[in-house]
Amino acid sequence: MSTSPLSEVRETYQPRTGGGFGLEWLFDPVTVEAFDKDWRDAKMLHVARKQPDYFNAFFSFADLDEILSRPFVPVENAFAISTKTKLTRSDYSLPNGGANVHTLLDLYSEGATLVIREADRLHKGLWRLCRTMERRFLGLCFANVYYAPPGGQAFDVHYDALDVYVLQLAGAKSWKIYDRVGPKPLAGEHCYDDISHATQVDHLNLTAGDTFYIPRGVPHLVNAVDDFSLHISISLTPFTAMDACRLMMDGVKGSDKLRELPDHVGDLAGESLAALQSVEIAKAFRQWTRATLLTKTPVAVENPILRRMRASAISPNSRMAADPALVFLLKAAGDKIEALGPGRTLEFPRGHEKALRQALSRELFAVSALEGLESDADRVEMAAKLFKSGFVNWIDG
Repeated sequence: MSTSPLSEVRETYQPRTGGGFGLEWLFDPVTVEAFDKDWRDAKMLHVARKQPDYFNAFFSFADLDEILSRPFVPVENAFAISTKTKLTRSDYSLPNGGANVHTLLDLYSEGATLVIREADRLHKGLWRLCRTMERRFLGLCFANVYYAPPGGQAFDVHYDALDVYVLQLAGAKSWKIYDRVGPKPLAGEHCYDDISHATQVDHLNLTAGDTFYIPRGVPHLVNAVDDFSLHISISLTPFTAMDACRLMMDGVKGSDKLRELPDHVGDLAGESLAALQSVEIAKAFRQWTRATLLTKTPVAVENPILRRMRASAISPNSRMAADPALVFLLKAAGDKIEALGPGRTLEFPRGHEKALRQALSRELFAVSALEGLESDADRVEMAAKLFKSGFVNWIDG
């Protein structure tokens, strides 16, 4: 088969050791910086680890079983799909809007794939990983879990309008890769129409422990092979230059001249260009992406009751660090500075901005080292306020 520019990197790596389930762990031993520079939105990456238990401590059959064991699982979050039989929600839903788990497993036995949609809302580890990816790659993110029987196939040849990060948890899946049939899609421009005419350019098998990245717009066909398959697909819709263009247009709506009829096209073009150039696009774009994430991502604070009980014990010697999964936005409001996070807005005096930025920088800090505050009492008050609301974590508490 001919070599394609989409051809993924296939190597067997010796993973580095290290705790935690962050981005470094996901791509290991490829660094996050290398992935961002060399692969993201450009070409596929297949990390073939040959370590079938690599993801076991993160998500396993026990986690899937726990989700399906809950008293109520909305049918929107648990359903079955198949290319062999057309299935509707009425086939596996209960009168109360929940999923009938027994029926779903019966459908699985008949060849359907069981899907847990937006599993990041149901599993703490997935929630943290998705929020970390949103912050690092600036895009909206969610995770689906797919449990497929031998030979199971959920979709025909298709492409997604989002980047897909695959964690192969158990079993194996065959991925047939096809050449692009159009430009990179924007948000919502998925293609599930018949594109079987696309030229196949590659074929690979994912086995337990592998990570696989496939950029938006790359057609593919996926099916389980001789055995079952359990995998997670983390989907991220990136903010693009088109989003930046829309933002720029929003930024010049205040121009009275651009509201006039275009009697003098040359003058109008010059005025338009000058207006667009006046927009601080980089700063505005960063703020817009963060603000968008704040309105779209689910709210979750780890141990919220315990945090409030323990906050009074924070001292100047306490060591803290911003949550790496935290998405936040700082906003000036008169003589105040606001810290906006999912489900929470905290307000501080404007003169405390330097210390606030320091606390949210993700660097480990001692409370006593917060700069720009008059006393340790002010520093402890800020740290406790941020800790109670989940903006920072208490490292040695």
